[in-house]
Amino acid sequence: MAIRVLVVDDHELVHLGCRSVLDGAGFEVVGTVADADSAIRAAADSAPDVILLDARLGDHDGLAAIPALRGAAPRARIVVFSAFAPRAYVSRAAAAGAQGYVLKSAPIADLLAALSRTVDGEAEYGLGRQRRSKDGGGALAPGSESGLTSRETGVLRLIAGGRSNLEIAADLGISIETVKEHVQAVLRKTALIDRTQAALWALRHGLT
Repeated sequence: MAIRVLVVDDHELVHLGCRSVLDGAGFEVVGTVADADSAIRAAADSAPDVILLDARLGDHDGLAAIPALRGAAPRARIVVFSAFAPRAYVSRAAAAGAQGYVLKSAPIADLLAALSRTVDGEAEYGLGRQRRSKDGGGALAPGSESGLTSRETGVLRLIAGGRSNLEIAADLGISIETVKEHVQAVLRKTALIDRTQAALWALRHGLT
Protein backbone atom coordinates (compact mmCIF):
# COMPACT_ATOMS: atom_id res chain seq x y z
CA MET A 1 0.00 0.00 0.00
CA ALA A 2 1.33 3.42 -0.96
CA ILE A 3 2.38 5.87 1.75
CA ARG A 4 -0.03 8.80 1.71
CA VAL A 5 1.66 12.22 1.66
CA LEU A 6 0.20 15.70 2.14
CA VAL A 7 2.48 18.41 0.73
CA VAL A 8 2.33 21.82 2.44
CA ASP A 9 4.35 24.41 0.52
CA ASP A 10 3.62 27.83 -0.92
CA HIS A 11 5.37 27.13 -4.25
CA GLU A 12 3.46 25.49 -7.10
CA LEU A 13 6.67 24.07 -8.54
CA VAL A 14 7.27 22.18 -5.29
CA HIS A 15 3.75 20.75 -5.52
CA LEU A 16 4.37 19.60 -9.10
CA GLY A 17 7.82 18.29 -8.28
CA CYS A 18 6.62 16.29 -5.28
CA ARG A 19 3.82 14.72 -7.31
CA SER A 20 6.28 13.82 -10.06
CA VAL A 21 8.79 12.29 -7.65
CA LEU A 22 6.50 10.65 -5.09
CA ASP A 23 3.52 9.31 -7.06
CA GLY A 24 4.34 5.84 -8.27
CA ALA A 25 7.46 5.50 -6.11
CA GLY A 26 5.69 3.84 -3.21
CA PHE A 27 3.93 7.08 -2.26
CA GLU A 28 0.66 8.80 -3.09
CA VAL A 29 0.32 12.58 -2.85
CA VAL A 30 -3.17 12.99 -1.39
CA GLY A 31 -3.11 16.79 -1.42
CA THR A 32 -1.05 19.91 -2.03
CA VAL A 33 -1.81 23.09 -0.11
CA ALA A 34 -0.08 26.43 0.31
CA ASP A 35 -0.96 27.69 3.80
CA ALA A 36 -1.36 26.46 7.35
CA ASP A 37 -5.15 26.74 7.59
CA SER A 38 -5.63 24.75 4.39
CA ALA A 39 -3.09 22.22 5.64
CA ILE A 40 -4.96 21.66 8.88
CA ARG A 41 -8.23 21.07 7.02
CA ALA A 42 -6.57 18.80 4.46
CA ALA A 43 -4.81 16.81 7.18
CA ALA A 44 -8.11 16.14 8.92
CA ASP A 45 -9.88 15.21 5.69
CA SER A 46 -7.23 13.10 3.93
CA ALA A 47 -5.65 11.25 6.89
CA PRO A 48 -2.12 11.26 5.44
CA ASP A 49 0.67 9.04 6.67
CA VAL A 50 3.19 11.87 6.25
CA ILE A 51 2.85 15.64 6.15
CA LEU A 52 5.71 17.23 4.19
CA LEU A 53 5.77 20.76 5.61
CA ASP A 54 7.76 23.78 4.43
CA ALA A 55 9.40 25.67 7.29
CA ARG A 56 8.28 28.96 5.72
CA LEU A 57 4.87 29.44 4.13
CA GLY A 58 5.15 32.77 2.40
CA ASP A 59 5.56 35.35 5.15
CA HIS A 60 4.34 32.91 7.79
CA ASP A 61 6.13 30.46 10.05
CA GLY A 62 5.33 26.93 8.92
CA LEU A 63 6.75 25.42 12.10
CA ALA A 64 4.07 27.17 14.15
CA ALA A 65 1.47 24.96 12.46
CA ILE A 66 2.99 21.69 13.70
CA PRO A 67 0.92 21.36 16.92
CA ALA A 68 -2.35 21.99 15.04
CA LEU A 69 -1.37 19.54 12.31
CA ARG A 70 -0.63 16.91 14.93
CA GLY A 71 -4.06 17.53 16.41
CA ALA A 72 -5.77 17.29 13.01
CA ALA A 73 -3.98 14.10 12.00
CA PRO A 74 -2.60 12.42 15.14
CA ARG A 75 -1.27 9.37 13.29
CA ALA A 76 0.59 11.36 10.64
CA ARG A 77 4.34 11.82 10.76
CA ILE A 78 5.50 15.37 10.11
CA VAL A 79 8.64 15.98 8.08
CA VAL A 80 9.83 19.55 7.63
CA PHE A 81 11.02 20.17 4.06
CA SER A 82 13.08 23.33 3.80
CA ALA A 83 15.69 25.11 1.71
CA PHE A 84 17.63 25.96 4.87
CA ALA A 85 18.26 24.45 8.28
CA PRO A 86 19.49 26.87 10.93
CA ARG A 87 19.94 25.19 14.29
CA ALA A 88 17.09 27.14 15.85
CA TYR A 89 14.65 25.91 13.17
CA VAL A 90 15.71 22.29 13.48
CA SER A 91 15.47 22.42 17.27
CA ARG A 92 12.04 24.09 17.13
CA ALA A 93 10.77 21.50 14.68
CA ALA A 94 11.86 18.64 16.92
CA ALA A 95 10.48 20.29 20.04
CA ALA A 96 7.10 20.89 18.35
CA GLY A 97 6.82 17.23 17.44
CA ALA A 98 8.12 16.92 13.89
CA GLN A 99 9.70 13.54 13.24
CA GLY A 100 12.02 14.70 10.49
CA TYR A 101 13.76 17.59 8.77
CA VAL A 102 14.97 17.23 5.17
CA LEU A 103 16.65 19.82 2.98
CA LYS A 104 15.14 20.59 -0.42
CA SER A 105 18.64 20.27 -1.85
CA ALA A 106 18.82 16.61 -0.79
CA PRO A 107 18.99 13.98 -3.55
CA ILE A 108 15.64 12.51 -4.47
CA ALA A 109 16.71 9.08 -3.22
CA ASP A 110 17.50 10.60 0.19
CA LEU A 111 14.08 12.25 0.40
CA LEU A 112 12.30 8.99 -0.45
CA ALA A 113 14.39 7.06 2.06
CA ALA A 114 13.82 9.70 4.74
CA LEU A 115 10.05 9.57 4.29
CA SER A 116 10.04 5.77 4.43
CA ARG A 117 12.17 5.67 7.57
CA THR A 118 9.95 8.26 9.23
CA VAL A 119 6.84 6.20 8.55
CA ASP A 120 8.68 3.18 9.96
CA GLY A 121 9.00 5.04 13.27
CA GLU A 122 12.44 6.57 13.02
CA ALA A 123 13.28 10.20 13.61
CA GLU A 124 14.91 11.28 10.37
CA TYR A 125 16.91 14.49 10.21
CA GLY A 126 18.43 14.23 6.75
CA LEU A 127 21.00 16.98 7.17
CA GLY A 128 24.18 15.48 5.84
CA ARG A 129 25.00 12.51 8.09
CA GLN A 130 22.51 13.48 10.78
CA ARG A 131 20.42 10.33 10.85
CA ARG A 132 19.05 9.53 14.28
CA SER A 133 17.51 6.44 15.76
CA LYS A 134 14.00 5.93 17.17
CA ASP A 135 14.94 7.30 20.58
CA GLY A 136 16.17 10.53 18.96
CA GLY A 137 19.90 10.26 19.40
CA GLY A 138 22.58 8.24 21.04
CA ALA A 139 21.82 5.28 23.22
CA LEU A 140 23.07 6.71 26.50
CA ALA A 141 20.97 8.82 28.81
CA PRO A 142 22.15 11.09 31.63
CA GLY A 143 22.36 9.18 34.87
CA SER A 144 23.29 5.88 33.26
CA GLU A 145 26.47 4.20 34.40
CA SER A 146 28.54 5.54 31.50
CA GLY A 147 26.38 8.59 30.79
CA LEU A 148 26.99 12.29 31.10
CA THR A 149 28.38 13.95 34.19
CA SER A 150 26.38 16.73 35.84
CA ARG A 151 28.68 19.35 34.28
CA GLU A 152 28.34 17.79 30.83
CA THR A 153 24.57 17.72 31.26
CA GLY A 154 24.65 21.40 32.18
CA VAL A 155 26.70 22.19 29.07
CA LEU A 156 24.25 20.18 26.97
CA ARG A 157 21.31 22.19 28.35
CA LEU A 158 23.05 25.41 27.36
CA ILE A 159 23.80 24.07 23.90
CA ALA A 160 20.11 23.25 23.50
CA GLY A 161 19.35 26.81 24.56
CA GLY A 162 21.39 28.10 21.64
CA ARG A 163 24.36 29.33 23.68
CA SER A 164 27.76 29.57 22.01
CA ASN A 165 30.92 28.14 23.58
CA LEU A 166 31.94 31.63 24.64
CA GLU A 167 28.58 32.24 26.29
CA ILE A 168 28.65 28.85 28.01
CA ALA A 169 32.12 29.64 29.38
CA ALA A 170 30.85 32.94 30.78
CA ASP A 171 27.69 31.34 32.23
CA LEU A 172 29.61 28.56 34.00
CA GLY A 173 32.72 30.53 34.90
CA ILE A 174 35.07 28.17 33.09
CA SER A 175 37.50 28.59 30.21
CA ILE A 176 36.39 28.18 26.60
CA GLU A 177 38.91 25.34 26.26
CA THR A 178 37.16 23.50 29.07
CA VAL A 179 33.81 24.09 27.39
CA LYS A 180 35.16 22.57 24.18
CA GLU A 181 36.33 19.51 26.12
CA HIS A 182 32.86 19.11 27.65
CA VAL A 183 31.19 19.49 24.24
CA GLN A 184 33.41 16.80 22.76
CA ALA A 185 32.64 14.53 25.71
CA VAL A 186 28.91 15.06 25.20
CA LEU A 187 29.15 14.20 21.50
CA ARG A 188 31.29 11.14 22.21
CA LYS A 189 29.06 9.74 24.97
CA THR A 190 25.82 10.33 23.09
CA ALA A 191 27.23 9.08 19.77
CA LEU A 192 26.17 12.27 18.02
CA ILE A 193 27.95 14.24 15.32
CA ASP A 194 27.58 17.95 16.09
CA ARG A 195 25.94 20.62 18.24
CA THR A 196 22.68 20.58 16.26
CA GLN A 197 22.21 16.88 16.94
CA ALA A 198 23.16 17.46 20.58
CA ALA A 199 20.48 20.16 20.90
CA LEU A 200 17.87 17.85 19.38
CA TRP A 201 18.94 15.00 21.66
CA ALA A 202 18.57 17.25 24.68
CA LEU A 203 15.07 18.28 23.59
CA ARG A 204 14.03 14.67 23.06
CA HIS A 205 15.32 13.68 26.50
CA GLY A 206 13.65 16.56 28.35
CA LEU A 207 16.86 18.39 29.29
CA THR A 208 15.63 21.88 28.37
